[in-house]
Amino acid sequence: MNLIEQLGGYEAAKAEGEEWGFDDFLNNQLLEYRREHNIFEVGDKVVSIDKYSNDMIFTVTELTSKNVFTSMEFGEIAYSFVRHAKAEEIKAGRRLSKIKCWSCDKEMSHSDRAENDGFCIHCNAEIEL
Repeated sequence: MNLIEQLGGYEAAKAEGEEWGFDDFLNNQLLEYRREHNIFEVGDKVVSIDKYSNDMIFTVTELTSKNVFTSMEFGEIAYSFVRHAKAEEIKAGRRLSKIKCWSCDKEMSHSDRAENDGFCIHCNAEIEL
């Protein structure tokens, strides 16, 4: 049984942290639980799951409804279009997913493709998503 379950679930664990103070371990456990269960809180870092979008990381600034939140970088975003950013992505400052060119078989990021007007950055073949 993990810590969140031992404390009676996510809301109970969060309340416990608010009452007694959050430590790094509890914060990390709560974040992992949110990532696993697609729960978002103000301050969370998220990336788009849409393959056509850029690789930007967004920060949740306001929870506006059960299915929508606001980010300073983009405005309103539906939960269904994002996922929590992974630790490596936060460190890199962008989404790390890659696409592979059909022509040269080399990888590039979605942003690289977008910045090159939809063409491979290695061989200049058009990449349709």
